Amino acid sequence: MDVFTFASLTDTQGLVVTEAMAAGVPVLALRATGPQDVVVDGVSGRLLDPAATPADFARALVDFRDSPDHPRFAAEARRR
Repeated sequence: MDVFTFASLTDTQGLVVTEAMAAGVPVLALRATGPQDVVVDGVSGRLLDPAATPADFARALVDFRDSPDHPRFAAEARRR
């Protein structure tokens, strides 16, 4: 997996996000309780505004996946 995506606003513990990061997969999620507690935006993943549209999310996913910094995001995700 290149990027773990999480578009829910209701994961109060961020367990699936934490599991993805433990596997060395950076996360693209909405800024909400759970993801914002474990993902450092711009370091171990990306957090989008909760009001992001599906088009915003899709664009961010492609940009994030294709970023030359992707290997660094993956390493930081695992480290966290």
